Amino acid sequence: MGVVKKSQNGWKELYKLALLEPDRSKVPARIAEAHVAISQQLKDLSSSPSCEEYAALKDAQKFLRLVEKEELERDAGLTDEGKPRLGLRRNQRPSL
Repeated sequence: MGVVKKSQNGWKELYKLALLEPDRSKVPARIAEAHVAISQQLKDLSSSPSCEEYAALKDAQKFLRLVEKEELERDAGLTDEGKPRLGLRRNQRPSL
């Protein structure tokens, strides 16, 4: 995984990498990295707040939490309603 240089927009790159990671086994680590970068940017922003960036950071945090929850539910075999799936995993077809 490449290192994103620390900059004001570094969190955006890590956020995008977390959302677009094709390898599901790497998604939790990508999400964790994005959370750290977003938290740091929020901390840095506290000295010179920008309403637009603050809102974008908070939105990104919320969306990452939703993605995390979805990943956990998918791994646990739950449906979107939080109910157990009928024994089928993603990309698995029932035998006839």
